[in-house]
Amino acid sequence: MVPNEASLAAGLSRGYLQSVFNREKTGGGANIRELAKLAPVLKTTVTYLINGEGPETASTPASEAIPAPVSPQPPVPHAPSRYLPVYGLAAGSVTGMLTMTNDAIEEVPSPEVLARVRDAYAVIVTGSSMEPRYTAGDYVFVHPHKPIRQGDHVIIQEARDGGTVVSIKRFERLTDTHLVTVQYNPPEEVKFPRDQITAMHRVLTSNEVAGV
Repeated sequence: MVPNEASLAAGLSRGYLQSVFNREKTGGGANIRELAKLAPVLKTTVTYLINGEGPETASTPASEAIPAPVSPQPPVPHAPSRYLPVYGLAAGSVTGMLTMTNDAIEEVPSPEVLARVRDAYAVIVTGSSMEPRYTAGDYVFVHPHKPIRQGDHVIIQEARDGGTVVSIKRFERLTDTHLVTVQYNPPEEVKFPRDQITAMHRVLTSNEVAGV
């Protein structure tokens, strides 16, 4: 079969194959998709047409020499690298404080910022004294090792009645005898005796939780 006939039989322009020969003489080349159309007509393989390697006569359809396009795979949902324990409820007011449980009452997915923080945990807000900043039912995430600054929101753990009660407040200052905090609803200063406090940990801001 002459080049022009082969080009036409492959559905290409009449002079395509001759133009390929001419380009190869000057250092050019051929389009691999067009060679895939030519190979069955010439009863050979695309590899043989490109570099002369392999059998001159195709034993399988030339289209198999062209890898099939790979369909994009859907992204795998990001799985949380860690779950944080929820130990108890942070009371929103001094009255009606709830005892913090020693065992986690549930686990929640960890924000990335806490995924590798030892002893990180979460608590659930109850009461209304920190509204509108925190409302009953909100989960707050706690970094037990971050330094606490004035204005930070904190979880305060107190030893009372043979157990541990927890509160969420805004830290203001420490005196010789008391931890001084602020609540929002109603706005007022709330003091905790220092000798009853067993731990005070910083609540992460929404930006920190989001990683921004």
